[in-house]
Amino acid sequence: MSALQQLRMSHGLSLEQLANRLNIEPVTLSEFENGILPSVAELMIIAEYFCVTTDFLLGLKFTFGQLTYDQQELISTYDSLDNFSKGLAIENIRILAEKKRQSDKSKSNKIITVADKVIFVNFS
Repeated sequence: MSALQQLRMSHGLSLEQLANRLNIEPVTLSEFENGILPSVAELMIIAEYFCVTTDFLLGLKFTFGQLTYDQQELISTYDSLDNFSKGLAIENIRILAEKKRQSDKSKSNKIITVADKVIFVNFS
């Protein structure tokens, strides 16, 4: 079973449902699940949706020598969970990542606002 198929099934999605969410043709996803590689752009869309690396989707494995201690611990802990708990863990990580993205976006907007005020003050 491919990494994409495992991810899709663990999220309770049919091929058609996932295709609609990603705006990718169902046949493309089916082909990828059966070993035919999608375009780089499609691969990146899928990876971003599931919060995984493109390497993971392609079946490439990291060696622990490339990972930090925290990353190793996270993987070891995740591997010890049952499938239901793995799904919950992934969903919680996605929620945390989205909160981080929103926070970063908010900080970026504040910096732009401050810069606009400085420019306004300098040109008054």
